Amino acid sequence: GRGMGREMLEFLLGWVVDVGCEAVIAKASPSFRPVMGFMGGLPVETYTEHGFDTIARWIDSDLRKEVGNRGLVGADVELDSASRVGCCVRRF
Repeated sequence: GRGMGREMLEFLLGWVVDVGCEAVIAKASPSFRPVMGFMGGLPVETYTEHGFDTIARWIDSDLRKEVGNRGLVGADVELDSASRVGCCVRRF
């Protein structure tokens, strides 16, 4: 929650340009801070802001179970929404 993940992503993107990579692929976490804290990673919105395309989204059944078991989101949040991850790609 201090911007370190975003800074690491920006560093990575600069590095891959320097070394000539053709693409970066990332698994995006759900956009709920307690879930991001549990599984790590950045939400789809952050990747989109950095030029990534979301090529797939799905409900991670194992994550859904843990979100429910650990009570990571309130009762007003659907477990499917809180466990939807994505595959994001940025091509260079």
